Amino acid sequence: MIVVNNEPLPWYEGMTVGDLLRAKAPSPPMVSVWVDGKLLAGKEAETFPLPDGANVRFFPVVGGG
Repeated sequence: MIVVNNEPLPWYEGMTVGDLLRAKAPSPPMVSVWVDGKLLAGKEAETFPLPDGANVRFFPVVGGG
């Protein structure tokens, strides 16, 4: 099991942040991603493997001017 924004979700072997983004985030995903307290940069998030028990946080990217 993993926890995404305080919501427990099932985990499976080989799961990546990219898999999770496709399932849970808006399209296109305009979020920053943190896994176990580490901010993932750009393309790293797509292929980053999620370990069982990971704590994942999505934060919306806010722009304006």
